[in-house]
Amino acid sequence: MTYRTSFSSRIVTLLLLTISFLHGATTLTSDGLTLLSLLTHWTSVPTLIRSSWNASDSNPCSWVGIQCDHIHNVISINLTSRGISGQLGHEIGNLYHLQTLVLLRNGFSGTIPSSLGNCSKLEDLDLSFNRLSGEIPKSIWRIPSLVNILVHNNSLSGELPFEMTNLKYLQNISLFDNQFSGVIPQSLGINSSIVMLDCTNNKFSGNIPPNLCFGKNLRELNMGSNRLQGVVPSDIGRCETLRRLILNENNFSGALPDFERNINLKYMDISKNNISGPIPSSLGNCTNLTYINLSWNKFAGLVPSELGNLVNLVILDFAHNNLQGSLPLRLSNCTKLDRFDVGFNFLNGSLPSSFRTWTEITTLILRENHFTGGIPGFLAELSNLRELQLGGNLFGGKIPRSIGTLHNLFYGLNLSANGLKGNIPSEIGKLGMLQSLDISLNNLTGSIDALGSLVSLLYVNISYNFFTGSVPATTILAKLLRSSPSSFLGNHLCVTFSCISADNLNPSDKVSKFQIVMMEVGSSLFISAILVIIIRRYLQRKEPERASDPKQMFFNVRGEESFEFTNDSDYELKISTEKMSSLQEQVLEATENLKDEYIIGRGAHGIVYKAIIGQQ
Repeated sequence: MTYRTSFSSRIVTLLLLTISFLHGATTLTSDGLTLLSLLTHWTSVPTLIRSSWNASDSNPCSWVGIQCDHIHNVISINLTSRGISGQLGHEIGNLYHLQTLVLLRNGFSGTIPSSLGNCSKLEDLDLSFNRLSGEIPKSIWRIPSLVNILVHNNSLSGELPFEMTNLKYLQNISLFDNQFSGVIPQSLGINSSIVMLDCTNNKFSGNIPPNLCFGKNLRELNMGSNRLQGVVPSDIGRCETLRRLILNENNFSGALPDFERNINLKYMDISKNNISGPIPSSLGNCTNLTYINLSWNKFAGLVPSELGNLVNLVILDFAHNNLQGSLPLRLSNCTKLDRFDVGFNFLNGSLPSSFRTWTEITTLILRENHFTGGIPGFLAELSNLRELQLGGNLFGGKIPRSIGTLHNLFYGLNLSANGLKGNIPSEIGKLGMLQSLDISLNNLTGSIDALGSLVSLLYVNISYNFFTGSVPATTILAKLLRSSPSSFLGNHLCVTFSCISADNLNPSDKVSKFQIVMMEVGSSLFISAILVIIIRRYLQRKEPERASDPKQMFFNVRGEESFEFTNDSDYELKISTEKMSSLQEQVLEATENLKDEYIIGRGAHGIVYKAIIGQQ
């Protein structure tokens, strides 16, 4: 159907052209005829364009998307977001006076016609957000008047030719989200005043051209997600006009250059490279910086105190490096901070109380360092916090009660792997929006009743503390225990559940009694024998500690191979503080944490489960 429509539209266009010539009804200019010829290559054309581009007109200057000069030559085509599809058409090269061609956000496919190079007056070429493929013809890189070439978000490939370095008017080059490869011509920038070069998300290799700022107009250099290597050129550090620098996800190495003159720099992302050495203190001169990301590199040394000059800073990310020392007090001057991440370094010392000036911060990540002291009480003043990550440090003392005032905590609270002690403050139950809580690997004691109020929790880890008491089956904690029992290991906790009734223990209608017996011979008897031995050992060693309520099942998962099963309707799961044995883990896995569907009977000592384990 689409083919017939396309074919019919081409026939109509050709008929209009034929009528125009045969009857002399109009004297449509050659540029107008060229535009009508382009229509024959387009498989989808909106009605507005088809009705506007009329062969009966004397010139195309009033057509949708067309502009002409004073003598009716087409100088501009702008068909942005018109829903056009099909191929561009080689006739485009007949528009010799064309200065602007903007076809972005359409469905053009196929290759860019080499005849476009005949448009020797072309200044602005924008073919971005289409489905074009193949290489950019070299003829285009020879158009002497070319100022802007924007072809991002296509499927273009190939290498950039040396000819592009001779274009003295070239300013803006946008190639991102394509499949270009090879080395960027190293003399680029010497003969022109490059303003913007965006090669993000391609396959370029080699070094950054060393003279991109030679014309002293470079504002944006975006080279992220390629295969570039070598050092960051010193020319970049001296580029006073540079506002945006993106070099992330490459293989750059060596040290960063000094940034003594980059007073206009606002955005810097050099993450995920192999850059080493110290963080340049000269970054403190870039007082307009709002975003700086140096994460996932090999930076070492101290965090420069000069960064306190960056009073406009909103995002600072130095995570996953080798930074040492304490955080400089002068960072408290960065009062506009929204995100501060120095996780996975070797930083130490306590958190300066002067950081209470970060009143706008929403994300504070200090995890996996060597920070010491107590968890600062001033954190409660950072009322906009949505994520607080302090795990993997050397914090001691108690969890401050004031942490319960952080009502906006949403994404996570991580205090794990520290030296915290004492009870969980009841105020923590006021964090009603909290979705993730990790307080594992501490020395916390008491009950976990306060956590029962955290109704939004999707993840919790309280393992390897010294918690005692029960976990009510009606709370979110009981649900999380069922889905992730390892998050509760290493404590002395009891959880109350309800067993199925005796009426539900009859064999399934789909399985005969003989089949059940045969399955039990190979597996159930083996497991049952082991369980009996374990039960006897438990009874001998733990008889004085048995609860007065006979309606219980105790299950010890610390390393003592002890089980006790009763045959009444309720049981409790008792989790003590040593690591679960291999056998117990296998039993739990085979029965999906003792689901009722694995019960095959009841005896004098309690419930019998069927579990099939490997032959290790």
